[in-house]
Amino acid sequence: MIYLALLVSVLLQSTLLSIPLMIPFILLYFIYFKDPKIFLISFIFGIILDILLLNPIGATSAFLSIFLFIVSAYERKFETETFYFVLIFSFLGALAYSYLFSPAFFIFKALVSLILACAIYFFYSNFWKSRKKLNPSLPRRQAGLLK
Repeated sequence: MIYLALLVSVLLQSTLLSIPLMIPFILLYFIYFKDPKIFLISFIFGIILDILLLNPIGATSAFLSIFLFIVSAYERKFETETFYFVLIFSFLGALAYSYLFSPAFFIFKALVSLILACAIYFFYSNFWKSRKKLNPSLPRRQAGLLK
Protein backbone atom coordinates (compact mmCIF):
# COMPACT_ATOMS: atom_id res chain seq x y z
CA MET A 1 0.00 0.00 0.00
CA ILE A 2 2.82 2.41 0.83
CA TYR A 3 4.43 1.69 -2.52
CA LEU A 4 1.31 2.69 -4.39
CA ALA A 5 0.87 5.86 -2.32
CA LEU A 6 4.51 6.84 -2.85
CA LEU A 7 4.36 6.08 -6.56
CA VAL A 8 1.25 8.23 -7.02
CA SER A 9 2.79 11.03 -4.96
CA VAL A 10 6.03 10.90 -6.99
CA LEU A 11 4.12 11.01 -10.26
CA LEU A 12 1.88 13.88 -9.09
CA GLN A 13 4.81 15.81 -7.66
CA SER A 14 6.88 15.42 -10.80
CA THR A 15 4.16 16.20 -13.34
CA LEU A 16 1.31 18.32 -11.97
CA LEU A 17 2.22 19.75 -8.57
CA SER A 18 5.32 21.09 -6.93
CA ILE A 19 3.99 20.35 -3.45
CA PRO A 20 6.10 17.84 -1.46
CA LEU A 21 3.60 15.00 -1.34
CA MET A 22 6.07 12.29 -0.34
CA ILE A 23 6.88 13.76 3.05
CA PRO A 24 3.50 13.12 4.74
CA PHE A 25 3.33 9.54 3.46
CA ILE A 26 6.87 8.71 4.48
CA LEU A 27 6.57 10.41 7.85
CA LEU A 28 3.32 8.71 8.80
CA TYR A 29 4.48 5.32 7.60
CA PHE A 30 7.64 5.67 9.66
CA ILE A 31 5.77 6.83 12.76
CA TYR A 32 3.06 4.18 12.74
CA PHE A 33 4.81 1.09 11.43
CA LYS A 34 8.30 1.69 12.85
CA ASP A 35 9.72 -0.22 9.93
CA PRO A 36 13.42 0.40 9.23
CA LYS A 37 13.00 -0.45 5.54
CA ILE A 38 11.36 2.97 5.06
CA PHE A 39 14.88 4.40 4.81
CA LEU A 40 15.54 2.27 1.74
CA ILE A 41 12.07 2.95 0.32
CA SER A 42 12.47 6.70 0.72
CA PHE A 43 15.94 6.54 -0.80
CA ILE A 44 14.71 4.69 -3.89
CA PHE A 45 11.65 6.89 -4.40
CA GLY A 46 13.81 9.97 -3.83
CA ILE A 47 16.09 8.91 -6.66
CA ILE A 48 13.07 8.28 -8.90
CA LEU A 49 11.75 11.75 -8.04
CA ASP A 50 15.14 13.32 -8.76
CA ILE A 51 15.26 11.64 -12.16
CA LEU A 52 11.76 12.77 -13.06
CA LEU A 53 12.31 16.34 -11.84
CA LEU A 54 15.80 16.56 -13.38
CA ASN A 55 17.30 17.43 -9.99
CA PRO A 56 20.80 16.33 -9.01
CA ILE A 57 20.45 12.61 -8.39
CA GLY A 58 20.53 11.83 -4.70
CA ALA A 59 19.56 15.26 -3.37
CA THR A 60 15.99 14.30 -2.48
CA SER A 61 17.13 10.93 -1.19
CA ALA A 62 19.67 12.56 1.08
CA PHE A 63 17.07 15.02 2.35
CA LEU A 64 14.53 12.27 3.07
CA SER A 65 17.13 10.10 4.81
CA ILE A 66 18.27 12.98 7.01
CA PHE A 67 14.66 13.91 7.74
CA LEU A 68 13.80 10.36 8.82
CA PHE A 69 16.96 10.19 10.91
CA ILE A 70 15.93 13.39 12.74
CA VAL A 71 12.43 12.00 13.30
CA SER A 72 13.89 8.77 14.67
CA ALA A 73 16.16 10.75 16.98
CA TYR A 74 13.17 12.60 18.44
CA GLU A 75 11.20 9.37 18.64
CA ARG A 76 12.82 8.54 21.96
CA LYS A 77 12.08 11.93 23.52
CA PHE A 78 8.51 12.57 22.35
CA GLU A 79 5.37 10.59 21.80
CA THR A 80 5.47 10.29 18.03
CA GLU A 81 1.97 9.01 17.35
CA THR A 82 0.30 12.21 18.51
CA PHE A 83 -1.38 14.74 16.28
CA TYR A 84 0.96 17.55 17.35
CA PHE A 85 4.10 15.60 16.49
CA VAL A 86 2.73 14.84 13.02
CA LEU A 87 1.64 18.46 12.65
CA ILE A 88 5.01 19.96 13.56
CA PHE A 89 7.28 17.51 11.76
CA SER A 90 5.26 17.32 8.56
CA PHE A 91 5.19 21.11 8.38
CA LEU A 92 8.91 21.50 9.13
CA GLY A 93 9.88 18.73 6.72
CA ALA A 94 7.74 20.10 3.90
CA LEU A 95 8.94 23.63 4.62
CA ALA A 96 12.61 22.63 4.45
CA TYR A 97 12.08 20.51 1.33
CA SER A 98 10.14 23.26 -0.44
CA TYR A 99 12.69 25.90 0.49
CA LEU A 100 15.62 23.81 -0.72
CA PHE A 101 14.21 22.39 -3.95
CA SER A 102 11.55 24.83 -5.18
CA PRO A 103 11.58 28.05 -3.14
CA ALA A 104 8.66 29.77 -4.89
CA PHE A 105 5.69 29.86 -2.46
CA PHE A 106 7.45 27.48 -0.09
CA ILE A 107 5.24 28.37 2.89
CA PHE A 108 2.07 27.68 0.90
CA LYS A 109 3.46 24.34 -0.27
CA ALA A 110 4.31 23.40 3.31
CA LEU A 111 0.80 24.30 4.46
CA VAL A 112 -0.81 22.17 1.75
CA SER A 113 1.46 19.29 2.68
CA LEU A 114 0.50 19.83 6.33
CA ILE A 115 -3.20 19.60 5.46
CA LEU A 116 -2.55 16.37 3.58
CA ALA A 117 -0.64 14.94 6.55
CA CYS A 118 -3.49 15.86 8.92
CA ALA A 119 -6.03 14.23 6.62
CA ILE A 120 -4.00 11.03 6.42
CA TYR A 121 -3.48 11.07 10.19
CA PHE A 122 -7.20 11.41 10.93
CA PHE A 123 -8.10 8.78 8.34
CA TYR A 124 -5.62 6.34 9.82
CA SER A 125 -6.45 7.02 13.45
CA ASN A 126 -10.22 6.85 12.93
CA PHE A 127 -10.60 4.18 10.27
CA TRP A 128 -7.63 1.84 10.37
CA LYS A 129 -7.17 1.56 14.13
CA SER A 130 -10.90 1.08 14.67
CA ARG A 131 -10.73 -1.72 12.11
CA LYS A 132 -8.29 -3.54 14.38
CA LYS A 133 -10.74 -3.26 17.28
CA LEU A 134 -13.52 -4.74 15.15
CA ASN A 135 -11.38 -7.56 13.76
CA PRO A 136 -8.78 -8.64 16.32
CA SER A 137 -7.55 -11.44 14.06
CA LEU A 138 -5.70 -8.94 11.84
CA PRO A 139 -1.95 -9.29 12.04
CA ARG A 140 -0.25 -6.65 14.13
CA ARG A 141 1.78 -5.30 11.21
CA GLN A 142 -1.28 -5.01 8.97
CA ALA A 143 -3.21 -3.15 11.65
CA GLY A 144 -0.29 -0.85 12.39
CA LEU A 145 0.17 -2.02 15.95
CA LEU A 146 3.74 -3.13 16.47
CA LYS A 147 4.13 -2.40 20.16
